[in-house]
Amino acid sequence: MSRIRALALAAGLAACGSPTDGGAPAGPPAVRIEVTPGGLRLPVGGSVTLVVRGVSASGTTAPLPAPATITSLDPSVATVSAQGLVTATRVGDARIEVAWTGGTVLVGIAVLGPPVRADVPGDSIVLAPGFSTDRRIVLRDAAGHDVGDDAPLHSADASVVRVSAGWTLEGVRPGATEVTVPGETGSFTLRARVVSVPGALAMGIPVATGAPAETWEFSQSVEFLAVDGSAPTLLSLPERLSYLTLSPDGAAMAAVRENRELALVDLPAGTVRLVPGMPSGGGTPATVPEDVAWTPDGARLLYTGLSGGTPPRGVFEIALAGGGPRFLTIGARAQWIEQDRLLAWECGVRPPQDTGSGICVDRPDAAAPALPYPWASRALPKPGTEELALASIDTEEYPALEGVVTFPGGRQARVPGRVTSISWSPDGRWLAVATNPFPIPSSRGEWPRVWLLGPDVALPLWRAARTSVTWRPAASR
Repeated sequence: MSRIRALALAAGLAACGSPTDGGAPAGPPAVRIEVTPGGLRLPVGGSVTLVVRGVSASGTTAPLPAPATITSLDPSVATVSAQGLVTATRVGDARIEVAWTGGTVLVGIAVLGPPVRADVPGDSIVLAPGFSTDRRIVLRDAAGHDVGDDAPLHSADASVVRVSAGWTLEGVRPGATEVTVPGETGSFTLRARVVSVPGALAMGIPVATGAPAETWEFSQSVEFLAVDGSAPTLLSLPERLSYLTLSPDGAAMAAVRENRELALVDLPAGTVRLVPGMPSGGGTPATVPEDVAWTPDGARLLYTGLSGGTPPRGVFEIALAGGGPRFLTIGARAQWIEQDRLLAWECGVRPPQDTGSGICVDRPDAAAPALPYPWASRALPKPGTEELALASIDTEEYPALEGVVTFPGGRQARVPGRVTSISWSPDGRWLAVATNPFPIPSSRGEWPRVWLLGPDVALPLWRAARTSVTWRPAASR
């Protein structure tokens, strides 16, 4: 039974007495009134009768000294008769004022219209094969009321999009169809697409369920996640590592050990070895690495070095052939756009938990580096180009942070939470994005997950905490 019908039925049963005086026998005087039903939701043209009851100090029904007066404060939305009959006339929100000798009571009423939109970007659902939605689709009328219902969804073509558990949509095969979403005041039809991501396999770092947040940085396994929906494969590591990132050819991973040594993981064996030229044991700014990245030719590593001094962070580079770390510039999270000539890096010196301190794009030895993106916190060049994908954080609704990913050309995609990692697919068509809402789950119910962003597509993929995600070249599988 819908909420509208249930309220109307309850109101009809309650209206057996006088709506304005409660029809109560003589007894203790009324000290307050109760108006039922409250929290009204009616469709346009619907009606319900309000019942006013006097209540004594002991909670029993009590007579009113004079009949209550009932008035609509928004008669263009809902009218009310002297007998308490409320009639919904237009979509919107109204208040009914019930006045008696002891004061007034306001009753809110939402007049519902047919659904005109869904809380889905572009009224379109995009999935990948094997992946599914994990949130209820909310329908809205012209006034923004939630007019969704709990009835099952319906897919026009279950061979493309399948409905499970009533409201979960799962991608089956590439194609397009329509999904009907039932509502209290009518149904709404969404477009649904299932897109394929050929040749794409992402790498993530899984986190054990229930692990405390401070341990999420390190993992003793790597998960290779197929975006075609097939089962992931797990690579166990001989020790706990962090900041894992794949080499351009996919033959190795760079990583940081728990003792803050910079290491290499050979694939597919999973053996771990110290990067040549890095002192073992850590302890200096150059040997306390984080935010590791490969140079485009795979011959060197960029990383952020930490120290206890000022500035607290610097960008270092080390050749895998040996020779030791080389300081490049003040800042963090660096990426070569054009190797040895143009660097993109977070050039502020604020603590890493800040929401962003700006992205510089310049030569690392520039005396006053150019700061074209003061609002961004991460940058990643598109393969083979000087174009950048940029990540930032919208804190307008703090603490419900929202990550903003800006593509070359200015198009933006928004994802719930802080962006912890971004990675281009080898062909430059897709971005894999790892997010970490705060707190977990966020006030909106979001959890950490991996997203796949492409041309007009934002695919929510794996829901699990992963500290980073990178693409694995097809040739390395």
